[in-house]
Amino acid sequence: LGDAIHAVLCGAGHNLRMILRNLRLFYALILVALLSFRAAAPSAA
Repeated sequence: LGDAIHAVLCGAGHNLRMILRNLRLFYALILVALLSFRAAAPSAA
């Protein structure tokens, strides 16, 4: 039973790392889009 639990937890940890990596890439994409939109917008001053 211990080996089975270990295998399941290893798989869950791997999936969590993949999800966090994708979220980090998605956040970077949104940040770049917002910064480019801000740079392209005309200045109010």
